[in-house]
Amino acid sequence: MTITINDKEYGLEYPVSLLSFLHEIGLPTTGVAIARAESVIPRAEWDTLTLEDGMNFIMIHAVSGG
Repeated sequence: MTITINDKEYGLEYPVSLLSFLHEIGLPTTGVAIARAESVIPRAEWDTLTLEDGMNFIMIHAVSGG
């Protein structure tokens, strides 16, 4: 099974939650927003959203300053 985050493909051997997957591959879970189909996924749903083959996400990093 394959999912995509910011145009980078990741292989999965078994279904996991979005939050578990981010921890497994070492991506940040704070200071970011994740969207799918142009809708931001609420952080409260990251642990219950089970990844499926072909899902595509955009991860946006918050940056302070100006």
